[in-house]
Amino acid sequence: MRSSPSGEGRLIALGWHQISGSASSKRIGPHVTALLAPYICEGWDTGDYARFADLSGEEARRLRTLLPPLARDDRQNNAPRISDLLRAATRIDGLTLEGYVIRAPRWDERVSIDTVCVPESAIIAHTGRPIDDASCPAYEHWLPLAQVLGLGADAVPPDEMRFLVRDASSTRWWWAWWD
Repeated sequence: MRSSPSGEGRLIALGWHQISGSASSKRIGPHVTALLAPYICEGWDTGDYARFADLSGEEARRLRTLLPPLARDDRQNNAPRISDLLRAATRIDGLTLEGYVIRAPRWDERVSIDTVCVPESAIIAHTGRPIDDASCPAYEHWLPLAQVLGLGADAVPPDEMRFLVRDASSTRWWWAWWD
């Protein structure tokens, strides 16, 4: 999807995330910047880069429909395709996504997802057994996580994976990050 600084070979028009609706459709809807605004960790006043967090459910589904087709197939290095992660966020209650947005006028304008946080209950519901904390994180933990996310056998494990407790409850989450 990304092209050279000169713009040669650009597959998606500069400024695509400002377009109302998908670049490949004529749907009217909120543009990507507006959709992600409530999830931005730091304001756009810092320039053309901003991180977002806690994207889930209906908003993930809406983002998937707003992204141009080539952007849906993009991935953060070895992370799963953005469309696969957005689809998982719409299916799994409580799953949240994190990533970043690069906006125009940069030549590498994009939305990338590099982090997924899955409630442990979703993993246990899939495996039918409690998690072995003694060996975590290990490759054996990636396999059920990949299955829960609906990823194929060719999915690359995250660069980092661990358990988190995100709030005052004792609910645990599986956190996975791709560099």
